[in-house]
Amino acid sequence: MHVVLGVMLCLLNAVVGEDTVSKRPLVDVQAMPLHRIVTPGDSTMVAIRFTIPPKWHIYWADAGEAGVPTEVHFKAPAGVTIGPVVYSRPMIINDPAGKVFGYERSALLLVPVTIAPDIATRGWVDIQMEANWLVCKKVCHIGSVAHQLRVEVGQAMGKPTAAAQWVQAFSMPKAITTRPGTTIQVDAKGVTISGPMGELGPPSFIPQHVPGVELAQMSMSQDGGLFTLSATYKQRPSDSLGRKPRLHGLLTFGTRPIDPCWSIDAVIPIPSPTTEGNQQ
Repeated sequence: MHVVLGVMLCLLNAVVGEDTVSKRPLVDVQAMPLHRIVTPGDSTMVAIRFTIPPKWHIYWADAGEAGVPTEVHFKAPAGVTIGPVVYSRPMIINDPAGKVFGYERSALLLVPVTIAPDIATRGWVDIQMEANWLVCKKVCHIGSVAHQLRVEVGQAMGKPTAAAQWVQAFSMPKAITTRPGTTIQVDAKGVTISGPMGELGPPSFIPQHVPGVELAQMSMSQDGGLFTLSATYKQRPSDSLGRKPRLHGLLTFGTRPIDPCWSIDAVIPIPSPTTEGNQQ
């Protein structure tokens, strides 16, 4: 027995562009699973594609110095587990308010969905999804849309959906552990990332803010075909909101949104009370 993931899309009642009455930019959002059929107990990805009017932008998981992160929220019934959102590679945008991380023209979010082994006996389940964003140019507008994703029971394997083609147009981050020759060293005070340069030249690091961790600007050195990125950080447990200290961000090569990137998620050792006191 297999599970068919079908989608009932509740798309925005608009085309990409501007509302001719209110002049508000209209962002088109579509959501669809990458596979039509998933074996019970296995996972698939739900793809959420944003199409953005020209000259406007929305924001990454970390907006940077201004803006609001683009987010998706799910309500799933028992037997359906929703994983963390994976964002396509963002651009670095020079906004009047400062350097921000976001998307122009298009963006893609992928969300893992795991189906329990016994879900096949239920016929179908409906997953509610809501997307929220801030779209900006000289002014900003809040946007949101709701989708309903239907997970149905099926007997036969299906073909990939159109969403599988969406992914080909974006650079989705891979785990840094999959990049050959690249290492990360993390201690209570700083991080060092090193590895081969690659065809696109020196890398950059796009940080993702973690409460209680204040990361300094990354510095880079080069030795032949190898690079080293390093930075210090201060830990402020009183500002951590109960979260464990981690280093989050993207190692990127090239400057285009379709150029490769690798995700970094490393545990930061908790400093001793003496060290913490010196960092306040």
